[in-house]
Amino acid sequence: MVKEVYLKAAIVDDSETDRAHLRSLLETYGNGIHIAVEEFHSGNSFLDKVKLGFDLVFFDIDMPEMDGITLANRLRAIDKDILIVFVTNLGSYALQGYAVNAFDFLVKPIAKEDVQRTIERAIERKREPDQRKILLKIHGGYQALLVSEIIYVEIRGHDLTFHATSGEFSSKGGLREVEEELSASRFARCNNCFLVNLDFVQAIEKDEVVLPNGRLPISRNKKKEFVTRFLEGIQ
Repeated sequence: MVKEVYLKAAIVDDSETDRAHLRSLLETYGNGIHIAVEEFHSGNSFLDKVKLGFDLVFFDIDMPEMDGITLANRLRAIDKDILIVFVTNLGSYALQGYAVNAFDFLVKPIAKEDVQRTIERAIERKREPDQRKILLKIHGGYQALLVSEIIYVEIRGHDLTFHATSGEFSSKGGLREVEEELSASRFARCNNCFLVNLDFVQAIEKDEVVLPNGRLPISRNKKKEFVTRFLEGIQ
């Protein structure tokens, strides 16, 4: 059985036409690869909604207000590991890309074959140990937490608790927002209060999921989907 792969990508480009072209190439990639795409018309609009659930980002270099190189430097101050792909028709900028550890470069007009090459490389990188991070809103600022460390996320009212291998971390927000941010990883709800990292599930016994740090109840309406998602990862 071929395991499907899910990637989450952001396109930042001031050209609506160029965004639409790249989005089409990404969303029709095929071969069992599902790519969810979000578009941003400027660097500032992207930074206003920074989500560290992205697997890779495509930055146009030649943009007004904030060029792609500046945007990449701003992003690197938050996340040093996210895959940055520069999109440009200005070859002279290529060397500057290495200063921010660029993953790849695409030259406009973008060819289907070039996108395929980039995605294939990104998939290989995705198979390596997960180094992506999620940004938690904490009192007075933010804190980055490795996605691969999260065992499960719990919500009580508007208070979130991230139970991780490195400890417990409190934050404000909604569980639905966290679920969307972690959609590219193996997380599933066992009930309305808990979002579980399926890679940490040791067993499912009747109406409980067994984790390294305890047991959580599985609700009747979530059980079928939860068990299905769990089994997909071990086939």
